[in-house]
Amino acid sequence: MGAQELTEQYGNYFKMLYPQSDNPQFDNEWKQLVEDRVRYVMSTFAANSFVTILPEDVHAAITD
Repeated sequence: MGAQELTEQYGNYFKMLYPQSDNPQFDNEWKQLVEDRVRYVMSTFAANSFVTILPEDVHAAITD
C-alpha cells in the first residue's frame, strides 16, 4: 500500500466516524479545529521512511 492510498484510507475511516454536517449533533468548531491541525501538519510534514512512531508520541499528539 502506497502513501497516497494509506492517506485516503485513513480519511475514509475518519469520515465514517464523524457525523454529517446536516446532523443536529454536528460540531462545526471541532471540524474547524481538526482542519486547522491537519493543515498545520501537512505544511510542516517532511517524509522520512526511517521514522519510528512510539505509542506515547501518538497519545501526546492527540491529547494536546
